[in-house]
Amino acid sequence: LMNGLLSRLKPAMERKGLQLTTDLSFQTPLWGDRNALQTAFSNILENAVKYAPTGGRVKVEMKADESALEVRVANTAERVPEEEMERVFEPFHRLGAAKEGGFGLGLAITRKIIEAHEGTIGAHYGEEGFTITTRLPINPKE
Repeated sequence: LMNGLLSRLKPAMERKGLQLTTDLSFQTPLWGDRNALQTAFSNILENAVKYAPTGGRVKVEMKADESALEVRVANTAERVPEEEMERVFEPFHRLGAAKEGGFGLGLAITRKIIEAHEGTIGAHYGEEGFTITTRLPINPKE
């Protein structure tokens, strides 16, 4: 699923001269609604590409422990004020004077999808830049 989404975004990344780094080492099956998860990760990846500066970087990592799959998507976008980090998941909220198109619904929808899968999602600014981290249980409750 993740490789397919990244392949679809390749032309946009090439137009912006973005450097993509991936570590997709997850092998265990993950149970969930494939279409919903595809929508969620598509929203995250599209935002990473959209808001990365020309010539910037996008990094995608997937890793698992005994209980969850963690996916981190980072880009070298401008630093987001700490008080704005949680607000990126609110419907219709757009950071600053965002020049890009859209209505500010993508990450709000993504949060609902991740939470419906008993997962968590959050944003922070770290070493790699602006980062969205999701954790999804490998064996959801029955």
